Amino acid sequence: MSNNRLDTLKQMEAQQPGDAFIKYAIATEHVGMGNDTDALGYFEYLVNNHPHYVATYLHLGKLYERIGKTGEALSCYKRGMEIAKTLKDNKTLGELNEAYTLAEDE
Repeated sequence: MSNNRLDTLKQMEAQQPGDAFIKYAIATEHVGMGNDTDALGYFEYLVNNHPHYVATYLHLGKLYERIGKTGEALSCYKRGMEIAKTLKDNKTLGELNEAYTLAEDE
């Protein structure tokens, strides 16, 4: 992924600092670039400040798994499942449940 796209997203973030979608896009861009530390900061910001942005939980959990924090991944998936149930977001609930089961088995 190019730095040009990240630069564009950062400019958008400066104009709309509270926008969850922009923060999510920046986080996923960092993941694609291998910048786990930067991605982690954005994903954690999202779960703390925009807890109903449920797509975050799957990606944050996967990141936790990749960096060897399986306990945090499981907690993240669980929290995401609770929120997805509340929102009646069955697709995300299923994805989080599958990720939780796979992480738990490892």
